[in-house]
Amino acid sequence: MLNYRETEILNNLIKGKKYNFKLISEKYGVSDRAARYYINNIDSILRLLDYKITKKAKNSISLDTNQDFKNLFEILEKIHKLSMEDRISILKLILFFDEKGLNITKICEELEISRTTIKKDLKLMSKEFKMQKIELVYKNANGYRLNGNFRDILIKKIELLEKIFDSLNDKNSSKLVKAQVYRYFFKYIKQKNIENTKKFIVEIEKVMFLNINEESYNKIFSYVLILLNFEKIYENSNDLTAKKFLINTEEYKKIEKILKNILNKNEIKTEILIEITDLIMGININSLKNNSFEDWINEELIIKKMISKVSKIVKTDLTRDEILYNGLLYHIKPAMYRIKNNIQITNSVFQELILEKDPILDVVNEAIKEIEGLFEVKFPEDEIALMGFHIKASIERNTSEKTKKVILICGLGYGSSKVLEQSLKENYDLDIVDVLPYYLIKTSMPNYANIDLILSTIDLEENYGIPVVKINPLLKEEDFILLSKYGIRKNITKISLKQLMEIIKNNTTIIDKNKLVNELKNKFENKINDDLLEVGIILKKMLNKNNFQFVNKVKDWREAITKAGNILEKNGFIKHEYIDEMIKLTEKHGAYIIIEEGMAIPHAPISENVLKTGISLLVVKEKVVFPNRKGANIFLSFATTNKTEHLGILNDLFELITKYKFIEKISKITEYEELEEYFRKELIC
Repeated sequence: MLNYRETEILNNLIKGKKYNFKLISEKYGVSDRAARYYINNIDSILRLLDYKITKKAKNSISLDTNQDFKNLFEILEKIHKLSMEDRISILKLILFFDEKGLNITKICEELEISRTTIKKDLKLMSKEFKMQKIELVYKNANGYRLNGNFRDILIKKIELLEKIFDSLNDKNSSKLVKAQVYRYFFKYIKQKNIENTKKFIVEIEKVMFLNINEESYNKIFSYVLILLNFEKIYENSNDLTAKKFLINTEEYKKIEKILKNILNKNEIKTEILIEITDLIMGININSLKNNSFEDWINEELIIKKMISKVSKIVKTDLTRDEILYNGLLYHIKPAMYRIKNNIQITNSVFQELILEKDPILDVVNEAIKEIEGLFEVKFPEDEIALMGFHIKASIERNTSEKTKKVILICGLGYGSSKVLEQSLKENYDLDIVDVLPYYLIKTSMPNYANIDLILSTIDLEENYGIPVVKINPLLKEEDFILLSKYGIRKNITKISLKQLMEIIKNNTTIIDKNKLVNELKNKFENKINDDLLEVGIILKKMLNKNNFQFVNKVKDWREAITKAGNILEKNGFIKHEYIDEMIKLTEKHGAYIIIEEGMAIPHAPISENVLKTGISLLVVKEKVVFPNRKGANIFLSFATTNKTEHLGILNDLFELITKYKFIEKISKITEYEELEEYFRKELIC
């Protein structure tokens, strides 16, 4: 796309005129920077359209006038006619990468489209972002900006760049589309950083003996490019255990050395190095002999099964501890890499568990037997000790009666801070040691001892050696869930709504459960502790008559998977090829899809064969036996379009299995109405 000034410059270039940025600056009364931008944009678009540039010095450009420019302006006119998809891609580039934000007036002028069109596009994008917990906000003179968790925004940035790279590398992709994207892409992404990222990947493949496949390359390239291009890390999501571990690895040291050489810097931000180390240590898993991690769908299944098994052994429910889940996830990926490459953990900070022969090691050894069998590996003692560390910490979080001591950090005024403090005290059993404004935290923190947690309403960049939990100034449901994960207990002086509903359910017939819950909460607002968990809600919503089937028997497990897959296909969730993929994966990996005796979850990787996220439930009266002699008569098959949409299903399922006798009850049903009855009778929330 060319604006009217660039179009005029191009016309003169075709006539044989030479331009440099100084001449453009004087003629149009614009800055040297703007003039340079005009030249670079014209150059990029002409190259994409296969026109030869006879001379492009540092700050100038000229053309070979013997070329056929007959259709050039017709092509350029078409470039102006942006599709909605093209517009949204450009708007996303600006929102994700322009620190100044998105100014509507400016972008309307550049794209030569109306404010109404832009606002419609922004409305659509806002809905999309909301689903990903990212908020599109208007900040007056600064225009539109994105607010959200660093990790969520980073993922969307990577997805956007992947899409752009795919388009730019696609030989069949329209040159017009490429031209549209190039202008804005190179406005925000430095060419130097692109070259540095390429060098880094080449070096890392050599030094770590990696073979990065084509599928993984764009993702890795995008990830590293973003981290190098935008060095400000708004949030470090790595927990302290993972951070401490990664910094002490050989991989971290190698990556640090490579980046320092490439970037010619003495220091690289620790956060950047941790992010890249975590990425690199996990990328070579696909070459494992027996790999169920190939689409990372199974990561949830395997780790959740492990936690479920640990919970049974230690007789403490750890299944809802997301810190434990993320910690094990953070460990398992690089552990697989290290085992494959015979890399040992050196100078482990968890050696004391081994030296003391801590009983937790026996727990871990028992819990990982299935993982070891699946991957045909043996976890060494150091790896087991690190997993044991995570589990011990989880047990402590979930059993400790100690009241947590916290510091509250507010970026708000005194009045608002007191409101938040009061709200926390009313809802939680915790000791708020002090309430500090954000500018005093550095000087004040050394004065406090034995602080368990920092609660903050704003992002904190410093590492204070203890967990920092960001909460909303006005507490929301998401804050309640988050705080519980960090072991902060609800105020025990209040009546448990869950227990109250259980008593009512056991002694009466509940006609309208939702109405009853709401009335109890409204009537006894200050006396009720709302600890009801929405167990089974997602699963219940996704199941209906059309995706449920009961049969007396099937020939074998292949037929069972085929029948479950046929339901998905019939409901428009998948293409037929997805069924073949499910069968092939089971042939390759065995009965890993059986998460508990009696229950199987057939699925395949995210691919073009998935049309939309959906599930099917097949109940077989006669148990189906798999090659390893494990059996199942419940087949909950699912397909997902991304790595997040299915998580709610899995969380629901594991909760139902562990606490609501799901397998036992469902294995006996023959009609969909019986399934509905199960959800109605068994679940109190």
